Amino acid sequence: MSDSFRFPLSSLPPAIVFNPPGTYGIQIQLYTPVLDDLPAGWSMEKAAEVYKRISNYLRMSALTRVDDQTSITFLRRYTTGLRTWTILLFMRSVVSPDEFQTVVKDAHLFYVPEPVPTLVCRLSVNPDPGSPNPFTVTGPSPEEVLRDQARTRAMQTLPTSFSAIGVLRMSRYTQPQMGQINNI
Repeated sequence: MSDSFRFPLSSLPPAIVFNPPGTYGIQIQLYTPVLDDLPAGWSMEKAAEVYKRISNYLRMSALTRVDDQTSITFLRRYTTGLRTWTILLFMRSVVSPDEFQTVVKDAHLFYVPEPVPTLVCRLSVNPDPGSPNPFTVTGPSPEEVLRDQARTRAMQTLPTSFSAIGVLRMSRYTQPQMGQINNI
């Protein structure tokens, strides 16, 4: 494996491992002065080419483009955080490190949580007119629904977005030597 693709496992954010499978996205923010025309911008035609290569790579990785004028945002459904993180890391192979640092301002990986279910219990009119309760509950009880909601919300307390630009901008990842591993 090439030196440019080695990364320590300690740099793996916990949300990648612990968030459930679902919809994940990658958002790339570009330096706008690079793309703007002179005199305010740098008018770099190469920046548009880098933007196009990154977009094509993310499309080929089965991510779907979400329209956003200020950044490149792609989503992928039915995937895991680790798979999306790998796509984000290998994005460095699409452009050179110099081009990447010049054009890309920030890179985010984010998780889109599933909507939390609302109370789903049915009330029906009690047929007994002398009953103190005019309604009867059919379906799951409110306690069961609230328990399920609490479980869903507990999963959603994990971070849903984090910046990966620090990891992506490292020019060379180093692996610890054998002596360093034994001393830990």
